[in-house]
Amino acid sequence: DDVMRTVGGASALDRVGDPHTATAMADALFNHGRGSGAELVQKAVNQTIKELAESNPEKLRELRLLDKNLPIFINEAGGFGPETYNAVQKLAPDHGELFRNKLADERGDKVDRNTKTKIDQLTEKFAKKNPSNYQNDSQYKKQLQELLNQQAAIHERIDHFRFPQKKPGSI
Repeated sequence: DDVMRTVGGASALDRVGDPHTATAMADALFNHGRGSGAELVQKAVNQTIKELAESNPEKLRELRLLDKNLPIFINEAGGFGPETYNAVQKLAPDHGELFRNKLADERGDKVDRNTKTKIDQLTEKFAKKNPSNYQNDSQYKKQLQELLNQQAAIHERIDHFRFPQKKPGSI
């Protein structure tokens, strides 16, 4: 509720215009935190606007996200406020699927960057102890596998918000 306080709190999710988009946005905001979550949503909005500017500029004009044939991008400062919320609201009814996929891409990239940083830190820690053979250290292997398992679990949760969703067993 705190993340969305400037747009009416958690009840603003009911006014997004598409429940799937509202859920995906809420998950990003609450699981990535106020600043990072908002920045991910903002990047996804801008990526959606950019793609629509190339493929359907008339729709952007209709949504008032195009001015003098130039897309109106939102600030990616990391604060969730009316500008971000209004852009999501405009995109959600007809372009929620595209936005959700862009949001999942942004979130996945962030998870991968964070995991790489943690692996680098782990490797540095174990390489200091045993520079020539740290890769064979059982604790190193265990902790590395835990990081990779966490990364996979987070990707699986994020991919749940992609549309169209693949049904189990489908290709």
